[in-house]
Amino acid sequence: MTTDHVGVSRTPEAPTRPSHRKDPMPNAFAVRRTDQRTLSQRRRHERGFVTAELAVTLPVIITVLALALGAQAAVAAKIRTIDSAHIAVLAASRGGQPHKASAAQLPESAELAIEREGDIVTASVTASVRPWGPLSPEFHLRSEASAAQQQRPRSLPQ
Repeated sequence: MTTDHVGVSRTPEAPTRPSHRKDPMPNAFAVRRTDQRTLSQRRRHERGFVTAELAVTLPVIITVLALALGAQAAVAAKIRTIDSAHIAVLAASRGGQPHKASAAQLPESAELAIEREGDIVTASVTASVRPWGPLSPEFHLRSEASAAQQQRPRSLPQ
């Protein structure tokens, strides 16, 4: 038995190669451990990283979601003002009651104005919207629609 420089005894039947020489036929599938720590030690060392990353990204995700929902509410209100302006101008051009016709589509706190200039009827709807609630900034929306005055059909001769 011999003892090498680390103090490990070896039998003469199993000679060891010096570690500074390269293996003449390296095994391509051999796994070399560069990190001598065990898996549980590495997991213990990395504990808390996911919590820290979640603490940073969660407020960002919530803010982006709130902005997206507010933008969707503002776009929905704009579409309602456009629809109510179109309904009101069609009713006014046919000689009907534009306020009654567009009442279902008007957003809250919206104002409807009808103007007649010659044969052209114009309906304008203005509304103020707070998409994120009472503490958010107010957006002013305005939509206009125009149509030609339509003639009422004459009674047909009998």
